[in-house]
Amino acid sequence: MSNLDFKDIALVPRVVSTVDSRDDVKVLVKFNDTYQFTNRIIASPMKDVCDGNVANEMRRCGGLGIIHRFMPIEDQVSQYITSPNSACAIGVNGDYKERFIQLYASGCIAFCLDTANGATNLVKKTIEWLSKHEVNIIVGNVASAECYEWLQSFPVVRAIRVGIASGYACTTKNATGVSRGMVSCIRECASVKKNTLLIADGGIKEPEDMCKAIACGADLVMLGSIIAATKDSPADIIVRDRKYKVYHGSASFEIQKSYRDKPRYIEGKTRLLEYNGESLESVMVRFLDGLRSSMSYFNALDLENYRKNVTFA
Repeated sequence: MSNLDFKDIALVPRVVSTVDSRDDVKVLVKFNDTYQFTNRIIASPMKDVCDGNVANEMRRCGGLGIIHRFMPIEDQVSQYITSPNSACAIGVNGDYKERFIQLYASGCIAFCLDTANGATNLVKKTIEWLSKHEVNIIVGNVASAECYEWLQSFPVVRAIRVGIASGYACTTKNATGVSRGMVSCIRECASVKKNTLLIADGGIKEPEDMCKAIACGADLVMLGSIIAATKDSPADIIVRDRKYKVYHGSASFEIQKSYRDKPRYIEGKTRLLEYNGESLESVMVRFLDGLRSSMSYFNALDLENYRKNVTFA
């Protein structure tokens, strides 16, 4: 059984590069008929990560923001209206139908089914209900080829989040014993990927992790804590020995009590992130430059050649 994580591998060039500048490298990817990524980063649909303001900034920087669902429906609708061409998160039970209907009526056509386990009957029922509408669905999370294949069998599914128990504020492994190293997870799911986009979700701490994820077969990466720590995020700032941003896992007690009368089965925790005032734009540029530089080492002007030429150690 393989359980490799990002720290367990390195990328080794074995080709002579003719790429003169990393600016020549192309990383464009099409999400739907109206949206193309020029930066392969998605902001996680978490309360302390992506609101309407972050979604706007993600769009400006070439990525995608998914506006979180831990707010009243009318607030999420209002935030979407001020940040069109973003995606919005909905659940798979509770108010998800009403939330979807109001967001869809406001023009949203990209939705993320925000649930820890993407391979459930509830997810199936929700996808089938959403399939009655002209939408693009992001769904997950999964950690195996079998579950990935099952999700990509639904025509309305455009992208699948891959990774379980790798998030900085996630305690799923401790609570359930369920986990998978991100490298092994991505490579296995990528081996069966057809027309969907594979999103590496979890464990991305530095640009090198994004490079490794994409080299292993991911199309996009999802960032949580990295974005939460920026000055643009909606996360609260507290001061102790220094400044911190407060980062809640989506299944943490603090988040669940905001929309459940009796929070239970907690699989997330609250973390403090060191805050240095870095902007979201700076993060996006830093990660994009890292990917382009990595591709230049492998004589790759596009991702097809990057994956073809890369070797691992």
